[in-house]
Amino acid sequence: MPDKDRSVPLRACLLPAWLPISLWDEFKKTRKKIKAPMTDYAETLILDKLDRWHTEGADCLAILNESIEKSWRGVFLNGHAAPKESGRMVESQVPAYTATPPVCCMCKGSLQAGFAHTSQGRRCHNCE
Repeated sequence: MPDKDRSVPLRACLLPAWLPISLWDEFKKTRKKIKAPMTDYAETLILDKLDRWHTEGADCLAILNESIEKSWRGVFLNGHAAPKESGRMVESQVPAYTATPPVCCMCKGSLQAGFAHTSQGRRCHNCE
């Protein structure tokens, strides 16, 4: 039989040290509000996922806050992952986006004066 006189709540022992109890409680409240309360096993799965992401450098507090804000049932990286060093271009290496103006599919002329959609593509008014 479990000991009922604990000085530290059981849930505090199960949470990772980096995760505030108040934030986890807010996530659980959100789940209840959207009528998707978590089982103990679901809590364990989500906490394990967050802890793994945290050790990989992800911003797990932002992940939880986004899930609360958007009333999501789960947790998702969505850009909160730690940046990867290899294969990633720095901002100065990213080519600037230059939009090419649309051209006529027949004469390759400008479509700034207007165009018509055809099965072959966009045609200027001269080629219609």
